[in-house]
Amino acid sequence: MSEHNIARDVLELRLTGYRYGPDSFPMAAVEIYINGENFREKVCKQELPFAKREGHPEIAGHAPITPMDLYQSLHNAYAEEECVSIFGCGCGVIDCWPLDVAIEVGKNVVTWYGFNMYHRKKWDYSDLGNFVFCKQQYWSEVDKLLELEEQGKILFENFAISFDVEKNGWVKMNLRLSDNRCCLRLSYLYSPFDDILKMIKNIENGSMAEEICIDEEGVGATFSVQSTSNNLELDISVDVHNAGDMPDDHYKCRTTREIFIYAFRWAFMELEDEGFDPNYWDQHDEGYEYDEDETNPRETNMSFWEDPWFDYLQNDIVDYNPFHTLASGIRVQPKLAPCPYCGSPAEFLIYDTGADGFKAIVACTQCGAQTACEYVPEYIFEITKAHIKPVNVVKNELSVAWNQGEIKLEPKKFRDSVPWYWLIVNDDPEEYD
Repeated sequence: MSEHNIARDVLELRLTGYRYGPDSFPMAAVEIYINGENFREKVCKQELPFAKREGHPEIAGHAPITPMDLYQSLHNAYAEEECVSIFGCGCGVIDCWPLDVAIEVGKNVVTWYGFNMYHRKKWDYSDLGNFVFCKQQYWSEVDKLLELEEQGKILFENFAISFDVEKNGWVKMNLRLSDNRCCLRLSYLYSPFDDILKMIKNIENGSMAEEICIDEEGVGATFSVQSTSNNLELDISVDVHNAGDMPDDHYKCRTTREIFIYAFRWAFMELEDEGFDPNYWDQHDEGYEYDEDETNPRETNMSFWEDPWFDYLQNDIVDYNPFHTLASGIRVQPKLAPCPYCGSPAEFLIYDTGADGFKAIVACTQCGAQTACEYVPEYIFEITKAHIKPVNVVKNELSVAWNQGEIKLEPKKFRDSVPWYWLIVNDDPEEYD
């Protein structure tokens, strides 16, 4: 295989989750993107005609593999093996249904070629072509897999959620809280999905405490979320109220707001992919034909997934990897309370102090009410020296201080007291002089 002198392709590895086989919860997995396109989806389209000829279109496609398994293939095994696996089987065993590729490492580029699957040697992958990556960019992306492995542990191993649709109008809600697992059986008669969505929206908007009750037709559970004092983390507890004289079961864990929201995003994505809609839910199983005197909820209700909060379903869930934002210090921000002195809205501002650098403050838009100041990086949203906090970490802390009344009243409105500042609107800086 001769080396190409010019790299024409770009590799990107993104963290996602995947439920392997009978597992109740997702594990960290890696989606491969080449030139911005999901490569696993491209492979599935390539395999589909061959699978249809066999009479089993469902066998087209593969599962993503874990960050460490992919690292082993791309960083270690390629030098010893003729081909290495980049995708595997949905059961969790890579060799059960792998997609393999040959890798050549040259002076300036890395080339992928010869895609194949040894379980289906007659399937033709030649239309996928070859991919030529810049060697430096390629190895940088492969090395990132070690970081994704650690992120995956944080993302999925402490707090996770999934749903399993059962028969006769039941849905099983699986929860992992720290080292414990619990299962709540949801009934269509007391569907909690509207309450769950409301809770998530409130948490996303900075709510300090939320609680919902889940009725399991005689047995119930209480799902509670309480913010920690710094508003950055959440204490989650689930109390399962057992019937009769059996003692209640208690489960709890602590996680961040971002991971809490991501867990539900992932679970809802999987539920929607399976074709389940909470607003069309009743005691009948899929395929049931309604009589004339029966009400088909699909004819009377709007889809649950039409709520604007689910717009992310039109994209790839990996676009919502909270580590993309946590790495930059951007966090879910609490809403600012009105000014306690004049009732006007408050705002978050960054200003240039000259020799002392840049500072941030929360201030009233009308009167002189303001918090204390905090140092922030010289460049907006950039993390620099260790003693300077990322902009949105400061934003969160100052927002909490404002909402808790840690405010002083100055004789002059803050905007009028500084010559140069940035007003942060929806995490985007707008410059004023």
